[in-house]
Amino acid sequence: MSGQKIYLICGFHVNFYHSWRGDRNDRTGFGIDSKIVQSVLRILDEANEKGKQARGTWDCDNFWSLEKIMPRFAPEVLDAIVRRVRSGVDEAILGNWNNGDLGATTVEEFREGLRRTISNPQGSGVKDLFGAYSPIVRTQETMFTQGSIELYREQGVEAIALYYSAVPFDSIRNFVPKLTPAQMYNPLWLKSTESDSDMLMIPMYNQGDIVAKQSMRRWVEQVRKQQLSGEIPGNALIYINMDADGEIWTGIPLPKIFNRLPNVRGLPEFIDLVDEFEFLEFGTLGEYIKNNPPVGEVTVRQDLADGSYTGFSSWAEKEVNQRLWRLSERARWKERAADFISGAEGFDPATRAGIESLLYGAQDSCFENKLRLVSTTHFGMNSPAVHEERLQVGFHLARNSLELSAKALSSALDKWTPPAAAAEQQISLFSFSAINQPKYRGAGQVASGLRTILRVPFELAASVCKPEKLSLKNGAGEPVPFDLLDYKCDAQGRVESGTLYVLHTAGGASENYCLIENQEPAPFGGVAASEKELGNDLIRIKFDSLGRIESLATAGEEYADKQLVTLGATYKIDRHRKKFTPRVYHIESFGAGPLGNIGRVTQRAKIVIYLKGKNYTVEAEYSFLVFAGLPYVFFDGGVTFPLTPSESPDISVSSRMAQSFDMNWFEVMPAELRPAVNNLPGKFVRIWKHNYQNATNYYEYDYGCHDPRNKDADS
Repeated sequence: MSGQKIYLICGFHVNFYHSWRGDRNDRTGFGIDSKIVQSVLRILDEANEKGKQARGTWDCDNFWSLEKIMPRFAPEVLDAIVRRVRSGVDEAILGNWNNGDLGATTVEEFREGLRRTISNPQGSGVKDLFGAYSPIVRTQETMFTQGSIELYREQGVEAIALYYSAVPFDSIRNFVPKLTPAQMYNPLWLKSTESDSDMLMIPMYNQGDIVAKQSMRRWVEQVRKQQLSGEIPGNALIYINMDADGEIWTGIPLPKIFNRLPNVRGLPEFIDLVDEFEFLEFGTLGEYIKNNPPVGEVTVRQDLADGSYTGFSSWAEKEVNQRLWRLSERARWKERAADFISGAEGFDPATRAGIESLLYGAQDSCFENKLRLVSTTHFGMNSPAVHEERLQVGFHLARNSLELSAKALSSALDKWTPPAAAAEQQISLFSFSAINQPKYRGAGQVASGLRTILRVPFELAASVCKPEKLSLKNGAGEPVPFDLLDYKCDAQGRVESGTLYVLHTAGGASENYCLIENQEPAPFGGVAASEKELGNDLIRIKFDSLGRIESLATAGEEYADKQLVTLGATYKIDRHRKKFTPRVYHIESFGAGPLGNIGRVTQRAKIVIYLKGKNYTVEAEYSFLVFAGLPYVFFDGGVTFPLTPSESPDISVSSRMAQSFDMNWFEVMPAELRPAVNNLPGKFVRIWKHNYQNATNYYEYDYGCHDPRNKDADS
């Protein structure tokens, strides 16, 4: 017992590039960072000069802060951090080169970002600046996704720090069994779900946990009692990590008479506490994991991020983020298609080199733009908005990515000879190719065989036959199930244009399709659509007299819970929250395609919010589709929310945005799904997900096992 210690580690998260502040060197931007970090460094230096223990662990973003902002606007701050780390007093660990959202990062992007975090030609890597670093990562917003452990280990990273916090600013506490006292303050093995690989996980805490424990003194004394009682048989590590621009590090400016109050003096309070207790020392993460083995293991299947409600709610809930990410998705699709086509055997080498430069060149390429775009700061955890200057940068990078990838795809298609369809006696009326991209560049192969629906707009050069006499063949000359919707015919009933819905089976190569005239009428696919129901032989949905989906059944099982899809909004009127939902969902249209392979029911609904003598209307259009042979319902939804009066100024303490908001909006439900899917005794609902690293993974809805209060969590 005599040798047991508690090691206090103060982690300073340096990030001068904020989602809620702009690009100015003042309080509206990163000027406050310079001021507070400089004060933190002064406190540490002065304590060391007096012979006291005072150490820090620094994690930084490399591109924005260490490479762009600090050398220009705060060189003295950067020099001081470098000086303390190079002298061995403080420690540097890995952050994120680009503040990256790791759940949205491909293997190729992840590898490159990690390489640049360690070292890069611009000299902003931790190895470049600090010489030595501890092989531990503290990701931006504590992002984590499965598939990452293998990539971290590949480049020598041994541990990751994740919040196990008692406050909502957390990442893993809701998703793992309750840790024992020894596990709460020691490294654990974090197991991969993708392989036998693992890495260390260091539980991390923030200033909210200090308040939850009442004070740092009480927290330390509690941990010491647990050591004395044997609950913690070895050493203990308390790792406090928070933004380095947090004024809580430098203390609350109060009259000196209040200095005896806990939690008001910031870092000096920690330094005095270490000076007081013989069993308490400042430490570094690198030293601790070298000398203290892990005391347990955990597996986390969810994608992780800290902030409100643990996870990606804070990012996904903002409409502007949806628009920004849609641009990114389109750019990624075009990039992959261009790369796939130009990589085919026999493709023109000169054109391939040009495409490679557009997509992955060293300068202003698609890859460079999207690597910077995927910074979490462009999507901003801060609610309800992201700073306008940050959005300008985000949309600029997204549009650059899209333009470059579109240019590359156009160049690839100009030189591409699609696979020929089997010889047909009939003349092709319309042909197209589906480009199967079975894997992301640099990632593992995805299994082929997935059956999905392609939607292909078409226009025929000449009208030849009626829709029911059309046939679609693949490259082998085999008939492929398809149908038409939203088509136009000439006066003789011969089809001219429309949208093809094609049952496509994904494979490892491109597939060519050819639309021809069939002399014999195609067999009817058996899909039925009416005001009352929509279905095929495998799945069926039923609508009640008010247009609501009251039943969704397949294989004899019912999956609707009273009403399957709901439009809704919760809005505060006269300080009272009121939930609005439509009473009626009007069926606008219904019907099957001419070949009977596809059916669609379209409905409209609206809700009216009456406020200060005016009506504000939420309008929605929903379309439900089924296709012959598939046990799925495809859903398209379009919802328009009204612009209500914005009368509240910026509400965030840390934000400097000159915006106003309508803070009466509490919740919007464009299409709330209420399936009759519940945990069975001894079993849990399993959620499957597929990330950009090509890792297909699942997690179970077992939160109530970890804490009964989480049994009915919505998010």
